[in-house]
Amino acid sequence: MLCAAASVPLEYLHHSPGLGQAGNVNSLLNAAKGHRLLLLHDDDRLLPGALSTLSDCFKRHPEIVAAYGRQRLIQDDGTDLGDRAAESLNQSFRKSLTHAGLQTDSVEAALQRQFPNNAYLVATDKAKAIGFREKTEVGDACDTDFGVRLAIANPGPRFYLTATYTAEYRITRMAISRTSKSTADYYRFLLRLEVPEASEQTKQTVLTHIAANAAGQLARQGARQEAMSVYLSRWYGWRRRLSPRGLSHLARILLPIHDSMNPRH
Repeated sequence: MLCAAASVPLEYLHHSPGLGQAGNVNSLLNAAKGHRLLLLHDDDRLLPGALSTLSDCFKRHPEIVAAYGRQRLIQDDGTDLGDRAAESLNQSFRKSLTHAGLQTDSVEAALQRQFPNNAYLVATDKAKAIGFREKTEVGDACDTDFGVRLAIANPGPRFYLTATYTAEYRITRMAISRTSKSTADYYRFLLRLEVPEASEQTKQTVLTHIAANAAGQLARQGARQEAMSVYLSRWYGWRRRLSPRGLSHLARILLPIHDSMNPRH
């Protein structure tokens, strides 16, 4: 019935056994035939006009390799969480209105996680050349890893952020679970990542920004030795160690207190 209602051909790919997230995405990338492709997770939704909006970015700036918009948050049942929640999400990932437009440095944009986990329009050949890496290599940071490697392979002004809301990100139990450890995975990823010399300062700034959250996540996961390593790193810093939050992290590391419902501490 879905195929009968669609105005374009639909193809369903089923893998048994399952390929995992990276394998599934790579299968889709390999199957893509057009000049550009859009990746969309099954939990999330495109807003009306999103594809046209993103396509127009390529028309105005043919030099770009990827275009993406701002996101809204929806509950499991599809209820929109409102403007305040949307603005908070977009500010957290450098997607406020002040950052909209052609990004002067795609690597900087990707390192700051402006490149979204889905709902982006990307040049098919560029996406195929990068591909997704397995969880064994990058943990749960595979989406961010793809964006960063895409940017490194295509430096300069090659990403475009439209000011328009183009997608809805659904807050599911799985999404909350991934969020509760994603910063720690990204911290590990950045430690291993080699970036162009011009982007090294941005990498250091991001490590400083996320170190406290990473330490807290690792402590909750029971990775006490790794949490202590982050806590004692130059990116965490003495000033934060002596703050109430820093002392709370130290207590969690030395005397683990499991609190899976509070991913920010």
